[in-house]
Amino acid sequence: MKIEPVKKPDGDIEQIHETAWTQNRLVIDNQSFLSLQPMLERWFDINIVFKDEESKAYVFTATFEKETPGEVFSALQLSYPFHFSIINKTIYVSK
Repeated sequence: MKIEPVKKPDGDIEQIHETAWTQNRLVIDNQSFLSLQPMLERWFDINIVFKDEESKAYVFTATFEKETPGEVFSALQLSYPFHFSIINKTIYVSK
């Protein structure tokens, strides 16, 4: 996994979100963990369980293409010091 600085693409950000899935890209733009939950669950066919309220409010901006759930959550940890564990198809998140 390679982590690079975020570069804002030219053009309408809404259009970029609308078409990202056609390029197999997961685009996160200033979204809370809680608002990301349904998208991440659908994208990876997993369940996410938050063990505290604080971690739900963490806000992220990122783009992913071929990463696994573990790689995505590890990358998101670079923004906030949260913990996660994966058990079967469930990811448990805590601060």
